[in-house]
Amino acid sequence: MLLVVGSLVIDEVFLGEGRRRIQAGGAALYSSIAAKKMNLEVGVVSKVGYDYPRENLEEMRTQGIDLSRVKILQDSPTTRFVLRYREEKRRLYLKGRCKPIEPQDLRRLRAEAVYITPVLDEVPRETVLEISRRCETLSLDPQGYVREGKGEEAIEPRPWFDAEVLSRLKIFKSSMEELHWIAGSGDPWTAMERIRSCGPEIVMVTWGRKGALMLAEEGRYHVPAFPTTKAIDPTGAGDAFMGGFLSQYLRGRDPLWSASVGAAVASCIVETLGCRLQASVREIHERANWVWERVKEM
Repeated sequence: MLLVVGSLVIDEVFLGEGRRRIQAGGAALYSSIAAKKMNLEVGVVSKVGYDYPRENLEEMRTQGIDLSRVKILQDSPTTRFVLRYREEKRRLYLKGRCKPIEPQDLRRLRAEAVYITPVLDEVPRETVLEISRRCETLSLDPQGYVREGKGEEAIEPRPWFDAEVLSRLKIFKSSMEELHWIAGSGDPWTAMERIRSCGPEIVMVTWGRKGALMLAEEGRYHVPAFPTTKAIDPTGAGDAFMGGFLSQYLRGRDPLWSASVGAAVASCIVETLGCRLQASVREIHERANWVWERVKEM
């Protein structure tokens, strides 16, 4: 089983032209939905507040996601964000914040694989290190460590680099936008090499419509994005990519095929509003084959 660690949140999304939606969100949601869609057993480790819609949890259970490690807190609100999109740019605002996931919340946790994906510092460093001692394959997307938010102001980027945390990882994934704040280089490959030198075997960087970059023992690769013409909501695409990737990699598939499935799943998630994957597994595999045939060694 894959355990995904991070906040389940509520997003208020403004897509332009007066379009506004309030929907379930969070990297843990998108990545777990994607992995489960591709028939991987998935559980979520999270905390939500008294105001988190119970129907959202029930929908996840209906899809077969294990929520036994999700705590509902009666003395804390759910983490809430406002997301404002303009073209391919996004501004993020904090509207509420749940309590962090502490090491003491991990009692009896044992897992073959864990994916840590914070949205705003809710998985402290001590928790990451504790998890690393309890699982075989640890993956991280540090997006929540390169953000800071105060009150209802816009969330701003901040530098983050933790060599000890990176040394515990097998797989690292970030967005191209966040890579600069993590490894501090104008050249993505130089930044990725710096990260990989700390310990991760696989380093991936998602790049929106330009696809993704991968650095692994096998070499450097560009994984193209599937050219969908029906994208209506870009929220969660990078998270879905990682869920798709892990659904294959944890079954023993090679990294390039796994990333091709990740790209295919990401192309499907952006074609729906909110966290829904309406495409069939067969369609996702067809898109993955298209991507895989066009992967280029750099």
